[in-house]
Amino acid sequence: MSNRAGKVAKATFIILILSMLAKLLGFVREAVIAKEYGATSVADAFLVIFNIPYIINGMLNAALVIVIVPVFTQCIVNGKTEEARRVFSTLFSIFLIFLTSIIVIGLWNSNFVISLFAPGFDQQTAQLASNLALIMFPSILFFALASFFAGLLNTHNIFAPSAAAPVILNTVIIGSSYTIGKSFGVYGLAIGVLLGTLIMAFFQAPFLRKTDFNFRAVLDLKDEGVRRVFGLMFPILIGSGVGQINILIYYHLGSELVEGTISALNYATKLILLPQGIFVMAVATAIFPSLSRSVVDLKYEQFSNTLIKGLKMILLLSAPCVVGLIVLREPIVSVLFKRGAFDERALALTSGVLLFLSLGLIGQCLSPVLTRGFYALQDTLSPVKVTFITVTVNIALSLLLIKRMEHLGLALANSVAMTINAVLLGFLLRKRVTSNINNGLVVFSCKVVLSSVVMGVLLSIFDKFLVSICLSIVIRLLIDIAIGGTIFFVIGLILRTEELYYATISIKDILKTLSMNVLNKTYCLKRYAK
Repeated sequence: MSNRAGKVAKATFIILILSMLAKLLGFVREAVIAKEYGATSVADAFLVIFNIPYIINGMLNAALVIVIVPVFTQCIVNGKTEEARRVFSTLFSIFLIFLTSIIVIGLWNSNFVISLFAPGFDQQTAQLASNLALIMFPSILFFALASFFAGLLNTHNIFAPSAAAPVILNTVIIGSSYTIGKSFGVYGLAIGVLLGTLIMAFFQAPFLRKTDFNFRAVLDLKDEGVRRVFGLMFPILIGSGVGQINILIYYHLGSELVEGTISALNYATKLILLPQGIFVMAVATAIFPSLSRSVVDLKYEQFSNTLIKGLKMILLLSAPCVVGLIVLREPIVSVLFKRGAFDERALALTSGVLLFLSLGLIGQCLSPVLTRGFYALQDTLSPVKVTFITVTVNIALSLLLIKRMEHLGLALANSVAMTINAVLLGFLLRKRVTSNINNGLVVFSCKVVLSSVVMGVLLSIFDKFLVSICLSIVIRLLIDIAIGGTIFFVIGLILRTEELYYATISIKDILKTLSMNVLNKTYCLKRYAK
């Protein structure tokens, strides 16, 4: 039993490291694109086409993780291996036909795709985007293959290859920028995207032998298992698709604004999503099994307590991040992106967008945790309804604010929509659970917000002092982060924020244990030396 637990822990650690590396390389990829093309029409054209496969892949991955993989696993556990193969092969065939059709249509009439996604592009930018689409659209198929291969491997407890796939993709794209990109410009970068998705997919193929799975050309739409899977995944596909509309709003409306708007929105969004991708999803994933177990055991008080702990942890991480991003937005964007083609104009565009996107970070971070609560209750429809409302609000506010605030209006509309999304999810979840889901959360939130505001005020004053003594921007930013974190922690302790006390005690226990181990080893070495 301990050997099995050790293997699980080792696998979890490897997956965590690979996932963090993938996120980090994804951000490096954006920094490389910013360096080479800045916030220009070339970057706008590339990013619009580059993100279309990502949008489709995001929808497919959500369906695979939440529905297809668990159903397939259940079939295998129940000894229905043949049924599992038939269902998986049918789904694979359906998606293969559907996505191939999308690629053919896109290649045949790429100009129509550009007019759909970015109608405001001028003729030259639209033609560039159309040419890039001819290179990158086939990557939609390779993304899908990678997702299906990953789903099949995961059901057989093989996780490392699928966790390494995004690392490979980002590495190839970054490498292509410094190799074929030097000769062919943005077209070389597009070729890198195509090669990266191809390698990412077929890197996993050799590991499929361990699954003992044979693909068959099956298209049995009358199969009960296939119908059941489609019935479960349809709301998730719709919800994921509707959620991606927020990105399409950026492109559709942003293409009509000044050159570089789409690029600035993209860079700022990737920066906002970095803490969510690393920390928030880790919390949401960690508490999901406990939430599901509480529902099965009808222990709704335990469900509420687990959910509240998760929400508190997210608030503790996201609230100071919001204030920090607002106060330090310019040095952060400058350190991360300002090099090469990313000039002062790009800095102003991106830091302005970052300011207004930061206002919605808390809502954006809380939503995945609240959504997991609905999934634990086996309710996939409520999050979809909330997403529809959120998208409607985003579209309405974007159309209203873009007239006066231009690209900043798009960012503000998104932040308001994300905040409303979290509030509605919390309200509906509270109605579903009879126990008090707000127990202690309001007081805790007030303490965290107050700590963050005080931190922001003091940090703003201290940052001006650092500017006056002419430190390098990297050293200035590192000092700011250290000072800001210290202020937040001290104010939190003064306000008796329980979670900070627990963190302090945990750190003390860890340090004490490490110290005792070092002392014991030192004592043993001395005795051995004698």
